[in-house]
Amino acid sequence: MKPANQHQARYQVQLLMKSKIRKRSPTAKKRIINKCQMIIETIWRHWQVGIYQLRSKHITWFMDVFLANKSSATRYDYWRWIADILTAINRYKTWEPQLRKSWRNPKGKPFKYNYAGRNPKLKDSTGML
Repeated sequence: MKPANQHQARYQVQLLMKSKIRKRSPTAKKRIINKCQMIIETIWRHWQVGIYQLRSKHITWFMDVFLANKSSATRYDYWRWIADILTAINRYKTWEPQLRKSWRNPKGKPFKYNYAGRNPKLKDSTGML
């Protein structure tokens, strides 16, 4: 369901991420949910789409345009939260090749194709960790 406003978009993210985040402290869960809500709210304000209508162009716009004046370490932090969102909606593996850019490295270096990276600690669609 497409959210009618940014508050509904934030609420959808909250419900989804609460059910998907595992093996983290309550404070860490709250921080992740707040950051994910901010990301989706920003995307909603520009594109009027919610978490279930996300496309790779929305993620690319957020990382390349919205975070253009941020440091590479900050962009990397946002990439980690976006990876959690994409894992929660089961799109990480299919979009990963399209999203191989310099913001996937904390120092802003070009993406290395042989680097596997950290696996998000989220439940997948089967309910297994």
